Amino acid sequence: MPIRAILFDLEGTIINSETLWFQAAGNILAARNIPEDPTFQSRIIGTSLEQVCAILKELHQLPDSLQEIARLLYKEFAILHAQQIPFFPGFLTFFNAIRAHGMHTAIGTNTPATLVHQIRTTPTLITLFGNHIYTPESVNNKIKPAPDLYLMAAKNLDVAPENCLVIEDSIPGVTAAKRASMQCIRLNTTIPSLEILAGEDLVVTGYPEIPLAQLLQP
Repeated sequence: MPIRAILFDLEGTIINSETLWFQAAGNILAARNIPEDPTFQSRIIGTSLEQVCAILKELHQLPDSLQEIARLLYKEFAILHAQQIPFFPGFLTFFNAIRAHGMHTAIGTNTPATLVHQIRTTPTLITLFGNHIYTPESVNNKIKPAPDLYLMAAKNLDVAPENCLVIEDSIPGVTAAKRASMQCIRLNTTIPSLEILAGEDLVVTGYPEIPLAQLLQP
């Protein structure tokens, strides 16, 4: 089926901010002289804020409520987010090329809207994607690996799911795309493996490796 829309995850796919969550959690633990569990970072990739808080609390036996942990994470993350966050190399070139050919685009992310709005990029995400930025609040918190974020994006773009391609970096994200009956390319920015891990159609190391000419064929 011809591709008419390309849907992007955000963190770890468009912007290199996944590590900010690691830093934010690390700052909370360091303030309490608690060593970070070696499995923490791998376990939170592609999860929601609520899941990050639960994993952080469980692994490190924090006495705080999940609400307090979320507040602390928000605070630390906001400080880190105040910095200018770079796009992944090749993203803007790829984006401009697909838009020049009339491709529809959207973001579907597990990151809460309040944090998405704090992200500083040049150009801004709103400039690039307009109103087509979908967060957990857009789908009653039915986050990935549920397909709802990508299905809503396709519906609002008026493009059938089978005519959509998703670009992801995490297993929950790939799973969401495939459950939505969409094609999926995984960037290995977060998970270094180049193996097919969750049914993705292709794994690449970066945007320059995506077969753009093939995608733009009518």
